Amino acid sequence: MNALFFAKNDEALSFVTVLVIMANIITIQAAAAQPRANSSEGQAARAETEAGIQARQAENFIEQLRQNPVQMPANRPRLFQDSADEARILRMARNSPGFLERMHQNAVSAIASARDSSLLQQPLSILADMAIPPAQYYFLTGDRQYAYEAIKIIRKICGQETWIAPVHIQHTVYVDHVAANVAARIGIAVDYLGEAVAPEILQEISQSVAQKCLDPFRRTMRERADWWTKRDCESNWRIMTCGDAGLAALAFAEFVPNVNEALAFAIEGVADIFDLLPEDGAFVAGPNYFILTYGFGMRFGIALHRMTGQNVNILQHPALVRIPDYILHVTRPGGAPWNYCDNAGEWSSQARAYILLLAGMNRRNDLIGIGRHGIIETLEQLLWDPVELRQRQPEIALAKKFFPAGIITMRSDWTENATFVGIRCAPNDQSHSHLDAGAFVFHSGKVTFVTDPGVWQYDHFHGFFDPAGPRWDYDANATIAHSSLLIDGRGQLFLPGQSFDPALAFETNSEYNLALIDLTRYYPDRSVRCWRWFVYIKPDMLLIFDDILLFNPYVVSWILSHEGKFEGDFQKGQLAYGNQTLAIQNLNVESQEGWRGVDEKRTTNYWDSNAGKRVSRTIQIQRYERIHPAKHQQFMFLIHADAKRDIIARCIGDEQHPAVEIRTSTGNQHIRFVPETRQIVFQ
Repeated sequence: MNALFFAKNDEALSFVTVLVIMANIITIQAAAAQPRANSSEGQAARAETEAGIQARQAENFIEQLRQNPVQMPANRPRLFQDSADEARILRMARNSPGFLERMHQNAVSAIASARDSSLLQQPLSILADMAIPPAQYYFLTGDRQYAYEAIKIIRKICGQETWIAPVHIQHTVYVDHVAANVAARIGIAVDYLGEAVAPEILQEISQSVAQKCLDPFRRTMRERADWWTKRDCESNWRIMTCGDAGLAALAFAEFVPNVNEALAFAIEGVADIFDLLPEDGAFVAGPNYFILTYGFGMRFGIALHRMTGQNVNILQHPALVRIPDYILHVTRPGGAPWNYCDNAGEWSSQARAYILLLAGMNRRNDLIGIGRHGIIETLEQLLWDPVELRQRQPEIALAKKFFPAGIITMRSDWTENATFVGIRCAPNDQSHSHLDAGAFVFHSGKVTFVTDPGVWQYDHFHGFFDPAGPRWDYDANATIAHSSLLIDGRGQLFLPGQSFDPALAFETNSEYNLALIDLTRYYPDRSVRCWRWFVYIKPDMLLIFDDILLFNPYVVSWILSHEGKFEGDFQKGQLAYGNQTLAIQNLNVESQEGWRGVDEKRTTNYWDSNAGKRVSRTIQIQRYERIHPAKHQQFMFLIHADAKRDIIARCIGDEQHPAVEIRTSTGNQHIRFVPETRQIVFQ
């Protein structure tokens, strides 16, 4: 698991992975308010968005709530299951090998970690997370010692003056998403604790939840005081804050005056974000952000459905039907997500629980494998697993282009040994975007040969989310860590208000997939034309052709980002990961021209503002570049799995008519690039 999510062996913090969604408030506020573009393209995109917002689903669900107000069950738990389900859940827990032992270790670890006084100076959602494992272990075993420890953690949190995160407090009017996250997690813990919480302590906790979350939540929603309260806000803050405030309202409903008002505001925020999901179901901020962001709405929806007599069901929102295909396409053959933008390279246990929930809601057998992958680490993975569904392989396209999310995925098949290619093609103006247009990843089965740096720990106080410049000083966010191009030693420019689609062509058939990405606008101060062609030759070869025309003579660096051991030179090389290899052939090497090959390792040390400590992160890249600057440059690279295979490739065209011949044991292929029609001739 990525270091941002804390140590993998600290199971008590598994639920804290949702903190990956926290971002700098100033940047997100600016991004949320930023017009998409001043161009006709931007105006058209904005008009389309506004038209979509007119077809809101929230009002329908709020009307359902008016007709079916929330009910107050006599006993807890009640949010995700009730006491009648206890025997079934305990049976599932006992039948899951090692599950109770892991839950015990989670509880022990959480109790020990909660004693760290420094947690009171960090986002309190971290400490609130630690109340859940001992509460769940009490629910599973009845051991009151763990109930006592969970209550002690909750009361420590309730004793704090504010639950707003320190990094947000100067820019928040009444409440931030962290305060809502804290309230919801306390509500979840109290739900599992049931009658172990004495009435007077329950009253004390509910008053703290009301004072520090629910009362300011209702006030800010009535006044539309905080930026995320606006109906047209596209930030994940809206669903995080509204979803978790709604869940907290349900957890303490009997203590909340006019609880249905709070629930109506929560429904509005969740449904508004659901409304914004594109027709292809993709998410511009990437897969972990997507499933965890929507998870705030989905878990609120489960509890709302239960506590309204199953009469209010926001999980019937049509957007939720569109999610499964995207999840499948961005999951690599080894079962982990493609970590483009600020995303980790693993599905957290909580993310897998939400994937199981989606599989059950949509009756999607093809999602089950992702949700059930690995060991069961959370109670929700048991609760939301549609055990009646049996896993099967997807029957959807092997390649797909997603816009406006700005990704293209290609694969040989849906098995765990498949080849996977991911291509980034915009935008870079979202709060979690990187300067990575035209970057690609290459996976062979469970081996990641060409990598994406994914997320680095957030450094809020030193500009990690300031796209005016400081954000791009961190290698993970900049072009240098991605398999794209540097021109004159510099990466791409940040394009605020981006709404254009740089993918000029996308074609798929049984022999190959083609994608043509226009990178010209990303180097506007240097590039007259910068086209990058990808030809994925099934099952496991990728041909990349770059055709670059510049305003002035520059050195252009062709970047390959990796974590393996590189051997070779500027013409032929290989990456080794254990006993697996990837061949890299530079096909456009002329004898009269000089080339430079550099295997570069860069380590950055900086401040992790969430954890409150310094961290070091490293990238490793292979750079290919001509030694002489030139206005017109072309690169032609072929990469393929298993460097021992006898594959001979060479350029057979010229600058005006670029073409490649590839000879393999199964035959020869000729690929000719036709810029005029944005196509290739494949023979």
